[in-house]
Amino acid sequence: MTAVRRVIVGGAGLMTAALILTACGGASTSGSEDVDELTMWARSSTQDYTQALVDAYNETHDTQIALTIVASDSFQQKVGAAAGAGSLPDILASDVVYAPNYAKQSVYMDITDRIASLPFADDLVSAHVEASTFDGKTYAVPHKVDSSFIFYNKDLFAAAGLDPESPPTTYDEIYEAAKAVTALGGDTYGFYFPGNCAGCNAYTSFGVARAAEELPISTDGKTADIDSDALTEWFGLYQRLFADGLVPSGATTGDTTTQQEPFLQGKVAMWPNGSYSIPTVNETVDFEWGYMPLATADGSATGTFVGGDVIGISSTTKNADAAWDFIEWTLEDEAQVDIVAKDGNLPVRVDLSDNEYTAADPRLTAITEGMENGYTPSTLPYGEAINSPNGPWLTAMRGVVFNDDPDALAQGQKAVQTLLDGAN
Repeated sequence: MTAVRRVIVGGAGLMTAALILTACGGASTSGSEDVDELTMWARSSTQDYTQALVDAYNETHDTQIALTIVASDSFQQKVGAAAGAGSLPDILASDVVYAPNYAKQSVYMDITDRIASLPFADDLVSAHVEASTFDGKTYAVPHKVDSSFIFYNKDLFAAAGLDPESPPTTYDEIYEAAKAVTALGGDTYGFYFPGNCAGCNAYTSFGVARAAEELPISTDGKTADIDSDALTEWFGLYQRLFADGLVPSGATTGDTTTQQEPFLQGKVAMWPNGSYSIPTVNETVDFEWGYMPLATADGSATGTFVGGDVIGISSTTKNADAAWDFIEWTLEDEAQVDIVAKDGNLPVRVDLSDNEYTAADPRLTAITEGMENGYTPSTLPYGEAINSPNGPWLTAMRGVVFNDDPDALAQGQKAVQTLLDGAN
């Protein structure tokens, strides 16, 4: 397998600057040789993944990692409050889209030299490294890498008379496949999306926009384009599917906490999501699932949102060396192959993309190769503009899909651009 092409893109998020700026002065950068315990925070979205790494490290090291899982929806608020109070944990794993702000505001410690000392430094997924770099200094490394795509239930396809080995490639074909599966009756539906989850829908639809080369956030983070033809067509498909009863009515309230349930229960045939759900899907379902790339309406081009999390040393820790020992260990071959890849996740090093576990599953191979067309948005107010449940992005998406409002994306575009202008 060829290594994944390094995508020079990044991510960003909202952080209350006043809180951060008061938090980061005078932090020690010296480590301790004998540290009994290090504190670490990670998002609930990565709980199982992060816990597996922490457990393995704790079993083989004297220094123990005390992991606290923070609800993803309240992560920014908790980090902001802790930064303001000078009570950040020793180690912080964060959504990659928040990395630019955390780097700029010095939530993380500068680890440029530490990264440079790694023999595999150039093989770290660069989307995450770039997102964590500010003014030539790098503040975090990849912790978890994932890629958006569409899961589909091969058993439901077969039951509906569809070829389970030839999934739809165009929006018209997706619609017809959803219609065929829904016709099976009962509580079976052709398609599902969590309609009340801002980040979930950015994660999937931004891959579509990347396929069309109509980036929702420009590479310099200053210009929004959510009123694009690509997003109009994608959410137009959602609107049609929902209006015609091919999506469960519960999609209107579906969020990050419930989004997996319909697919895991075998009740829906197609579900836009991403590779971070593969371990849960593999452990839960008794049907065979397949991979469909996110694509343009005519299926002529594909794209993906390269998401996940970064990990770094907090700027306030007094145990930098011990914290780095854990971070470096998570990046080494054994952890990346025997823990990360073995569990169905993608390694954060491109030189390990052909490991025995990833290479053995054609779906993982396709996902990895699909990252050639990857995109990770980069803008300082990403959290407020895109990820917030009260932000303009979700309002615009819901306006199109559930209210059939032809002006929703245009109005959302103005609101998102205003936030970008204010931050840049």
